Amino acid sequence: MTAIVATCVAIGLIAYMLTTSSGNPDASAESTPNNQGDKVEERLPKSVSPVEYRLKIIPHLEDGNFTSSGELWITMEFKETTNKIVLNAREITFHQVEIVSLAKDIAVTNVTVKNDSELVIVRVNKLLRKGESHKLYIRFSGILNDVLQGFYRSSYVDSATNETRWTATTQFSPTYARRAFPCFDEPSFKARFRISLGRRENMTSISNMPLKSTQDMPNMPHFVWDHYQPSLPMSTYLVAFIVTDFDNVQVKDSSQPVFRLWSRHDVIDQTEYMSKIGPSMLRFLEGYFKIPFPLDKQDIVALPDFGYNAMENWGLITFRESAMLVNEKEAVAEARQNVASVAGHELAHQWFGNLVTPAWWSDLWLKEGFATFFGNMAVNHVEPTWRMTDSLIQDLHDVLVGDALESSHPISVGLNHTDQITQIFDSISYIKGCSIIRMMHHFLGAEVFRMGIQRYLRTYSYRNAEQDVLWEALTYEARLSENPVTYITVKNVMDTWTLQTGYPVLQVQRNYKTGTVTVFQERFCWAIAGCQDSTESWWIPLTWTTQSNPRYNDTMPKAWLWNPTLELNDTVPDDQWILFNLGQTGYYRVNYDDRNWKQLAQSFETLPPVIRSQLIDDSLAASRAGNLRYKIAIDLISRLENETDFLVWNAALNQLEYIHDKMHDDADYNKFMLRLGRKIFETIGTVEKQNDGHRERRWRGKIMKWACIVGHEECRQRAHQFLKNWIEMPPAKENPIPANLRSWVYCTGLKHGGKSEWNFLWNQYLKTTSGSEKTVLLEALGCITDDAILLSYLEKSISKSSGVRKQDGWWVFRSVAGNPIGKDIAFRFLRENWVALNEYYGSGFSAVAKMVTALPRYMNSETDLKELETFKDSVKLGVTSTAFEQAIEQVKINEAWTTNYKKQIQDILKEI
Repeated sequence: MTAIVATCVAIGLIAYMLTTSSGNPDASAESTPNNQGDKVEERLPKSVSPVEYRLKIIPHLEDGNFTSSGELWITMEFKETTNKIVLNAREITFHQVEIVSLAKDIAVTNVTVKNDSELVIVRVNKLLRKGESHKLYIRFSGILNDVLQGFYRSSYVDSATNETRWTATTQFSPTYARRAFPCFDEPSFKARFRISLGRRENMTSISNMPLKSTQDMPNMPHFVWDHYQPSLPMSTYLVAFIVTDFDNVQVKDSSQPVFRLWSRHDVIDQTEYMSKIGPSMLRFLEGYFKIPFPLDKQDIVALPDFGYNAMENWGLITFRESAMLVNEKEAVAEARQNVASVAGHELAHQWFGNLVTPAWWSDLWLKEGFATFFGNMAVNHVEPTWRMTDSLIQDLHDVLVGDALESSHPISVGLNHTDQITQIFDSISYIKGCSIIRMMHHFLGAEVFRMGIQRYLRTYSYRNAEQDVLWEALTYEARLSENPVTYITVKNVMDTWTLQTGYPVLQVQRNYKTGTVTVFQERFCWAIAGCQDSTESWWIPLTWTTQSNPRYNDTMPKAWLWNPTLELNDTVPDDQWILFNLGQTGYYRVNYDDRNWKQLAQSFETLPPVIRSQLIDDSLAASRAGNLRYKIAIDLISRLENETDFLVWNAALNQLEYIHDKMHDDADYNKFMLRLGRKIFETIGTVEKQNDGHRERRWRGKIMKWACIVGHEECRQRAHQFLKNWIEMPPAKENPIPANLRSWVYCTGLKHGGKSEWNFLWNQYLKTTSGSEKTVLLEALGCITDDAILLSYLEKSISKSSGVRKQDGWWVFRSVAGNPIGKDIAFRFLRENWVALNEYYGSGFSAVAKMVTALPRYMNSETDLKELETFKDSVKLGVTSTAFEQAIEQVKINEAWTTNYKKQIQDILKEI
């Protein structure tokens, strides 16, 4: 490499040896958490912009030497005159830093590494002037870490040889490219990348672009360089490369781009489902956006260790195994739908995120919300019988729960430091983002929405964007079609949904004498006293219909509510109901007066399933928040006795779960639930039928699991028998329990079983090669009621040799914390192992934050609250700060609910 540098004319001849760790820097370099005299914030200055990276890097996987070494040339343009270059690096050792320039007298004078802000400052001896172009050369080394960030190591055991095989792979989003090589690690600094990967001859490498050439590595026998074609302009978080011994299969009917699927040899046959849906989804999205996928190939890789579900790296999408692989014998319908949804999400990112990239992480939703929305659309294209609209509504119900916390955050949120970035990779950015996009899709109309999206993508291809330019594109198309929203602009409407925390509840008041209807809005919160100092107001698209002329599919707004109160032009007879938010397309709740609720309840069975699910969700939420008497809500859900639609039952079970957590040992409550569920229990049954569709297979286990929880005796006996029969079978026999029933059977069997059953299922977890089956088992293993086993199970989550992969440790914790008996055990484990957990998991995918979030489910007392607050005050929060804030708020809500409503519900149930 020295020869390459020498051929460039001149060059800063000063080279530095330094490390990024705090310690004793040498005389020519500084490594400090806070270098006095040069205050630099975490954000990079805009004075320098990268044009191209030339990166040569080799991972060292031999003999446990988990490091990397590389050389880097960054071609830069100077937007302002400066004498320093500021870029990002973390856990990088700098061996040589030089300026490669036609100007012979430019030399590096000082390199400062700021550990706290992950910045590196390279100073030179003269001013680099605006408009000039220079090249920075860096020789460096790094760490192949095991915290699933940056350039990291992953391993698996080969079933044929029982040998451990190592893979070096990457996860750079959101801020981890800097852990692999020094770079301008912010999304607005797009550049081209020319990547060369070093590897052993018996391994393979993959990167974003097609392979250009391979050459022997000088002075290293049996090693080669793989040189890749230059990339399109892209952000650092989308760069990816892997060195591995995986197998691959090429999809036969995917001529452009070429689709290749990669996995370890033992599970390569489980890529078949992805080979069927992936190319079809990509072609569908190309047709919708009217912009061809710009690369010649698309590699899709299943990794044994991966912190997220998947990552949309351009041309090289990486997945955790359970999110990509489908074992046809063991994959449950839920897992198959998850694989399709994740695939659709990542492929939609090729346009939303990769082609057009948010300028900063504050607008994360611009890629994640849209990828979720269009990912669902792509799944609906390849699996039209799955009713993906139902999934959008189920997700809406879920996110409305978390977004009703006062400690929620806006979709577009200001970020000051890197710890905050990972905390917004949550349901607000993904699901709320998707839900407000769905709302736009309805109030603009499908065609206007589509044309606006196409305009946005065309205009900002290979560039960065903020949400205002999206509003401009949508408003432009709306004006062409004379859509009424143009009189207020899309920005006027949507800023109220993206820049404010939470969402509104539409309060409906009727004058039954005059027939008039008045609506007003206020922020919806779980706090019984309401949101503190709440003055928010939203532009709400109002859709409604009446009993005399029901039009449930008319989702274009009849009016807009932007002031606190509005009186409708329509009048309604006193003996008929009015219904708002048709199809629950708006991101808000609706609450009526008691009389209208009763009228809706009387017509409940005649309403469409989506409306029935909405009424169940809104009524129970209103009661939980103190805005509706529980007697009204319970009268409505009593109609579930004749209900067999899964969407409606999903809404009911999601809301009733909160009540159940406080009343699971109440006999009258369980008796009431058994009565409500009798028909659905009998209809769906405990045995899979040959003619079952996807929805039946997906929902049977969940319905039966609930039946067992509330005491359905046949359900418990059946689960016990299923598990007993399997345990008594010869070891070589396949699992006889239908895949879609296993979650119910495993959990119920362990709840009423003991150590021998637990050990049996634990051994099955260790043996299975199915990622989805491992997930089912991990959740179920926390269902046992033995304290010692639960503690032992938690300890496996911080043991490298236990068999629980680091990516799955938080599932272990959540399964124990989600057990009423395990709540205290989990909390004690978290307190006693806080330092160990944070060191083990790092901050990458916020595993410890997810553990904190799992705590409050059964914490309902003042004692619980004080213990949690004391614990929070005693630890360093980092990426767990939001999780603690929301957990504490949730415990406060739980305590208030228990005090105010538990006795009330008990009295109501005694009268039924």
